[in-house]
Amino acid sequence: MFDLSLPWEERYGPHRALAKKYPTDWPLQFAIQASILQHFDMGRECDLALLYYRSLPDRHLGELLEARLLSPPDRKKSREVLDKLLSQAQDSPWTHLAALEWRLTDEAALQAVAAAT
Repeated sequence: MFDLSLPWEERYGPHRALAKKYPTDWPLQFAIQASILQHFDMGRECDLALLYYRSLPDRHLGELLEARLLSPPDRKKSREVLDKLLSQAQDSPWTHLAALEWRLTDEAALQAVAAAT
């Protein structure tokens, strides 16, 4: 994944194939999504990821991954989806993790604004 001499598709393609092979493996899906979340210029990959998340048989996982992916550009929608999922699956550690990530990102943004002023 880190050999930048290779094109993105060669580096990330095997990860995408692994995600499709194990669509119900929550930790794997979160780990694979991390590569996309770390880059801001991943338009095509984000589009492919959204299509994939919407096709997952576990709708809770699909909606959760979509909310995480859409969090930076659409905080309000992402939070609404997280709140809905939290009310439906209160015992899901993955939903709570995503909500915590959302909150920490929100606090970091507020701190950055406060530091700049």
